[in-house]
Amino acid sequence: MINVLHVVISLRVGGLERFVVELTKNFSKDVTPLIVCLEETGELASYVNNARVVALNCGIGLKFRSVYKLIDIVRKNKINIIHTHNEAAHFYGTMTGVLSRVPVIHTRHGRYLDNNPRKMFLNIISSFFATKCVGVSQDVTDLMSRMEKINTQKTLTILNGIDTNTFSPHSANGENNRSQNGRGKFIRIGIVARLDIVKDHSNLLMACYYLNKKNPNFKLYIVGDGPMRKSLENEVEKLQLEEKVVFTGTRHDIADILNSLDIYVLSSISEGMSLTLIEAMSCCLPVVATDVGGNPEVVVNGVTGFIIPPQKPKLFTEKISILINDSILRESMGVEGRKRVIEKFSIKETARKYEDLYYKVLGSCQ
Repeated sequence: MINVLHVVISLRVGGLERFVVELTKNFSKDVTPLIVCLEETGELASYVNNARVVALNCGIGLKFRSVYKLIDIVRKNKINIIHTHNEAAHFYGTMTGVLSRVPVIHTRHGRYLDNNPRKMFLNIISSFFATKCVGVSQDVTDLMSRMEKINTQKTLTILNGIDTNTFSPHSANGENNRSQNGRGKFIRIGIVARLDIVKDHSNLLMACYYLNKKNPNFKLYIVGDGPMRKSLENEVEKLQLEEKVVFTGTRHDIADILNSLDIYVLSSISEGMSLTLIEAMSCCLPVVATDVGGNPEVVVNGVTGFIIPPQKPKLFTEKISILINDSILRESMGVEGRKRVIEKFSIKETARKYEDLYYKVLGSCQ
């Protein structure tokens, strides 16, 4: 039996947070997970059904007393492995591991978005003391080695995974809604992502502006919320796309939403490995995604969708238009996409690989 402490900032809605929730659900009975949120728990805590969730409410900024709280949790729960997820959690978890003599596994979910020397210094220190550092894509793993100078013997890649039963080409009521789309008024295009500058929705809106001039039988569904919402709504008005763009806000029925779409798009300028991209492919959606981070490790260009350079709205328009005009291509890419997800991105396989890593780390520490 292995007791694993997962350290996260919170369980607010996000890809990292959803991954942690799903990962804890798919361990074998030999792993007992406990999730500690450095800040508040967040909305996704209610979806955790096989692990305790504890909130430290430590607030923003370095709070060394949080390390002592974590040490207390480690001792009381007889924790064998500390598993941290991204920067702040990495620092707190690693310091806790050093002081409590518990091995630390760190998973980096995204790329480096700024050149903040203080953050980089803390990352380097944390990675030095961590037992293993895992990238969710080969791109992220390579970046860790370059940026943090981590010995490659300490790094490895474990690809993100999803529940391919939940994300399958059917809605919750068992009906496939997609077959009727494209025969009626419009093609449904969608993106599921936090409304943040790194997701570059502005580039997608510009692509839709060009698309509206040549192929206006579409609607874009922007699923999610975030700090850029008001700005993006203003852009929609400026581009006169009010009849073409729908902001849904935060939704928890993502599988049903994906099954109501015909094409999935991702316009990010930076990614680790996008869960929603994998989920869309698992729902048999053809995709158009930017060539950043782990995206090209997910999408096979020309087979499961199209990979394009970031911030190229006219090229984005071109690839979306190809899919709008070719229902046979949409269907074939969707089928190939699901095959690829089942082969490479199953959450059960991801959980098994982490569990194997836990045993390997514990064996090397004895």
